Amino acid sequence: MKLQAHITASSCISAQHNSGVEGLPAEWQFPVTAIHEVQRPDYVRYIDPRQVRRMGKSVRLALCAANLCVDQAHQVPDAIITATGLGSMGSTEKFITQVLENDEENLIPYAFLQTTFNTSGAQIALQHQITDYNMTWVHKGIGFEWALIDAITLLESGEASRVLCGGFDEMTTNHAHVMSRAGLSVEGEVNTARIFAENHPIPGEGAGFFMLEPHGDGPKITSVNVHTGTVSEEVVRGLIERSLQESGWDAPDLILSGENGLPAHDLYLANALNTYSLPQARFKHLCGEFETCTAFAVWLATHATDVEKINALVHTHLKLAQIPGKVLIVNQYSDDNLGVIALEL
Repeated sequence: MKLQAHITASSCISAQHNSGVEGLPAEWQFPVTAIHEVQRPDYVRYIDPRQVRRMGKSVRLALCAANLCVDQAHQVPDAIITATGLGSMGSTEKFITQVLENDEENLIPYAFLQTTFNTSGAQIALQHQITDYNMTWVHKGIGFEWALIDAITLLESGEASRVLCGGFDEMTTNHAHVMSRAGLSVEGEVNTARIFAENHPIPGEGAGFFMLEPHGDGPKITSVNVHTGTVSEEVVRGLIERSLQESGWDAPDLILSGENGLPAHDLYLANALNTYSLPQARFKHLCGEFETCTAFAVWLATHATDVEKINALVHTHLKLAQIPGKVLIVNQYSDDNLGVIALEL
């Protein structure tokens, strides 16, 4: 879908040391772990300490990342649009465990109150006293793409002049086990720098938020396309070509690939992308695999001006010789969700 909006501010909380930092971290982090967990930020700098202790992890992640973005923009948005695949998974598990262990008696309400998917969007609105449009998209591995489409459509229709759009998810040990049972990851510790060499996808988590406006000097989103259903090489190429045509590009300067280390899913994606003789960088060894990880990829793309650090992620023999002007993000989740986002820097 041909869409245009400028990113005037961005923030990200991830497994990398980037929370509260404008730009890429000093060094990429590749721990040996079973879950690529976020580097915990100093929450009380951005959230009332009295609220933090009552919030589930995903709500803290989303609210902190949103506040970072708003602070960077120095402006409050007209609308809030969030995306999540799991919502407050930790709070949901906590409440269900209480129900089972306490025989449905003497239950603590805080965990239950945060089990809805739109809790984070509501908390952001409450903190900034925003009473306008507030939407949460839950659509498996392409929820963030739909959130972007919704946000930019809102801007283009004139119903909002500034939209805060973000994606977030937390990972729990139980859900990591579910992902392995579903064939989306592999259980056990791995050096995250070697997930592709060892065919070992790793679960992850994070939050990325962006202030979108119809005009500005920041990176510009020029196209967002999604596909639900069986994904093949032909489908990937078709969605890429549609995005290039809508953006008015002959080719991008850099492709950010959503390969995750699972050969069954990576093969058709890699084969389709290899059609293009372009620098390609992977990103899931930086953040792990989760439903809204394209929010991390968009944040990474907005900082692709740091050529040296981006080239460290490029896995093709072609490297970036200069700052890329056009970046294409191609992400797959499972084998039935595909999203392509085009950005001009």
